[in-house]
Amino acid sequence: MLRPLAARLIWWQSAQQSLRHPDRVIAQVLELGTFEDGEGLRHALGDGRLAQVLQRAKPGWFSPRS
Repeated sequence: MLRPLAARLIWWQSAQQSLRHPDRVIAQVLELGTFEDGEGLRHALGDGRLAQVLQRAKPGWFSPRS
């Protein structure tokens, strides 16, 4: 599920490289993806996994608006 999202939303490197850091991919989906992308992640991974990513996010992963 993450590979096509990584390819679309992390354009500066290959999806294979991006998938080495799944938290970063998930954060990028939450930051730049569509509502449907986020809901797809939520259904596939669960609210707990998304909460973990939010708690572990590094500076710059999310904009102030997000």
